[in-house]
Amino acid sequence: MNSRFIIILMFLVGATLWLGSCSTTQKIESGEMALEYKQYYLAAQMLKDEMQKASYSEAKARKAYLIGRAQEKMNDWTEALYWYEKAFEMGYGREALFKSGEALVRLEKYPMAQDVFEQLYREEPTNENYRRALVRTRLIQQRLTSSDRDSVHIEPWRFNSPHRDFGLGIHDGVLYFASDRRESSGNDLYNWTGQKFMDIYEWTFGAPEPQPLSIPLNSKQHEADLALHPNGVELVFTRCAPSEQHYDYYCQLYYSAKIDGRWSQPQPLPFMLPEVNYVHPVFSAQGNSLYFSSDHPDNIGIQDLWVVDYSDLNWGQPQNLGSRINTMGREMYPSLHGDTLYFSSDFRIGFGGLDIFRTHYHPRLGWLPPDPLPYPINSGGDDMSYIPINQKGERQSGYFVSSRASSQGSDDIYLFSRTPSQMDSIPEEVSSNIALEVRVKGEVYREPNNPNSGIIERKSLPGAQLDIVVDGDIQTAQTNFRGSYEFPIQPNQSYFILASDDGFLNKSTTFSSVGLSGSENEVYLVEIVLPQKIMDTEIVLENIYYDFDQSNIRPDAALVLDTLVQLLSDNPDLKIQLNSHTDCRGEVDYNLELSQARAQSAVDYLIQKGIDRKRLLAQGFGEELPVVDCLCELCTEEEHQKNRRTSFTILSQKRN
Repeated sequence: MNSRFIIILMFLVGATLWLGSCSTTQKIESGEMALEYKQYYLAAQMLKDEMQKASYSEAKARKAYLIGRAQEKMNDWTEALYWYEKAFEMGYGREALFKSGEALVRLEKYPMAQDVFEQLYREEPTNENYRRALVRTRLIQQRLTSSDRDSVHIEPWRFNSPHRDFGLGIHDGVLYFASDRRESSGNDLYNWTGQKFMDIYEWTFGAPEPQPLSIPLNSKQHEADLALHPNGVELVFTRCAPSEQHYDYYCQLYYSAKIDGRWSQPQPLPFMLPEVNYVHPVFSAQGNSLYFSSDHPDNIGIQDLWVVDYSDLNWGQPQNLGSRINTMGREMYPSLHGDTLYFSSDFRIGFGGLDIFRTHYHPRLGWLPPDPLPYPINSGGDDMSYIPINQKGERQSGYFVSSRASSQGSDDIYLFSRTPSQMDSIPEEVSSNIALEVRVKGEVYREPNNPNSGIIERKSLPGAQLDIVVDGDIQTAQTNFRGSYEFPIQPNQSYFILASDDGFLNKSTTFSSVGLSGSENEVYLVEIVLPQKIMDTEIVLENIYYDFDQSNIRPDAALVLDTLVQLLSDNPDLKIQLNSHTDCRGEVDYNLELSQARAQSAVDYLIQKGIDRKRLLAQGFGEELPVVDCLCELCTEEEHQKNRRTSFTILSQKRN
């Protein structure tokens, strides 16, 4: 299994796809059909044959492009580049050229990739994908010039195979990994790759060879990502098996315990939803939490990181790690070392593909903005499963997995060692003449302690605290008598700034210096306006509307609730109550039930965005607490609208 590319897996026998039962089959009739069914190894072979037989140049160009897609899905970027360039030469157009640029990035041919993206951007300057790819490639090259490569040493693990070796876990001197090498159990081949199905292997440090785990942990299905509990007698791993409803394979987490020296029959974890993929588990150091990656329907992006509480065979409800960690892309392969969380992302700017990032949880600031590890830990390929194991003097060492161009197989295991100067960030030793001024102001309301009365002033806040995070380092400062603070900044950095002051709620913002040359003698301005911290008072959320007789969150309402997500992220100690009110029209009991459903929908949305459910209460009031107390049949539509509202209340400690 190579679960970073796609999570839905299918099993193909010859050229016949099994659809749900042994008596119902559907033949793969073309290369495009094989590609659609994620049978990439078969698709590449069929498309090459179809390309030879195609009569028209347009058809040949399309077949070449699709062969490139199949090779990309199998992580063979050299072959993918060949076919994308061939498709472009045959007239397939900008789509093929763009994909060739992506392949050049994966192969670390960054100047050539930049030439491709510059050409595309010149031809279509309004295309956001072209602009983002160009900015990313330029930034990668700037980072490469400032990377201290001599302080990082990497070498391939001596037991790598010509096949995929990935999904690391380490416990008590034993390294666990997944592989589709020839020794794996079962006789069937997986037509995504043309190789065997994955098994979990173990290697005791110093042993002559890795060995596959026995039944019941390995089976004829895919197994990977073994995570041992700190107690050494419990474990969780990933297994991919066919759905009971149809031919699709789904990956889920399984639990096993060692009883009388033998591992028990694995059982799926109880909180999982059907036909949702759960992969890459890792236990916390205390064993009371399990982190994992999932394509859960409540995700922020394609694949998010989640955490679930665990104690004595009791599993809690999973919590999304939130938008400080998760993006619109894929976040995968979490690992923990001390208070640091490492994970891989394909959306954040790194060096290409999946890159390894690190963050840690601050008790007051929450999850800090993640930073990429340096080159050559990160590369143009997919880099993941970063596991430090030693800290000797000034050097840290450990293991990680990469599909970089030098890999023997598609994914290989690497050993690394690096010095503290490279341990947490990419150094930026660039002289700069640019600065950032942060101004902090506080809201003043028309009626004291009534945020619904309107803002009449934004007053400067001298002495407000600023926490400035860049490359994982936290700098604390205070605003001057004018309520501002100015400091020099470096180009090509992202600055996270959290402002706080007594009597006000915290509020954060980010400032990116990507694209700034550092030679302009410019001072850039950021203004942060803090709301007052008023407890046990209803605060109306403007512009949250529901469809008639419905409780689901509309897209326009989601935008408003996203501001509440940000507020709760910036103030991790807050607990709130979500309130929903109806107007007086309709039956009293029905209005009460509808308002409760709407309040719960708002709470569910916040949970989906990574807010801990323990910090949230849902309360529907129906028509009991109108803002405008008018006789129902005489109320104007405007008065009905004011009464029909959604609000939140910050709960004081005595109500928590």
